[in-house]
Amino acid sequence: MISLLLLLLFACASPDETYTTAPGLYADVPARELLAEWMAWRDISRSELERRMTVQASNVRPAVGNLGEQGVQLIDVPSYCPALFFVDGDQIVRIHIASHDSLAKFKASELEAWFPPEANLRSRAGKTSRSYVNASAGIAWDTKRETEKIVALEIFQPTTVETYKARFYEDPGVFVR
Repeated sequence: MISLLLLLLFACASPDETYTTAPGLYADVPARELLAEWMAWRDISRSELERRMTVQASNVRPAVGNLGEQGVQLIDVPSYCPALFFVDGDQIVRIHIASHDSLAKFKASELEAWFPPEANLRSRAGKTSRSYVNASAGIAWDTKRETEKIVALEIFQPTTVETYKARFYEDPGVFVR
């Protein structure tokens, strides 16, 4: 845990150098380093994000659907990064990574050890999936109940579980076969 915190401090201490992995080269980056890079993204401004990713107008659209956040925009540059960035004004409020090969390097048990869950919620990823939230660290992940497979990862500014649930979480409702 201490080594991860040191890695996060190092990554966040140099904002111009935090994202060093070239697009598509995630296979060679160890899980902890990749996670530290992704977590460092939440601390930069929207204008810095757009500069680094060379964002075009076609990469930006209103956030709709399961987010339920009015005024929040979605920045998506899949050729550069597997993450979806949700921005409110000039602040990155949420980073979402789902169904990407780089998630395969993360194991649920490792994330639970690094970020002990403060909440265990039903997941929109499916009937047998769960969402684990460590709001005070600003991270949540969805996993299949019977496997170690991570199916989605969310990074956001540290907050409380109550605020996370109010701002980002949507109960999946009843699953129908």
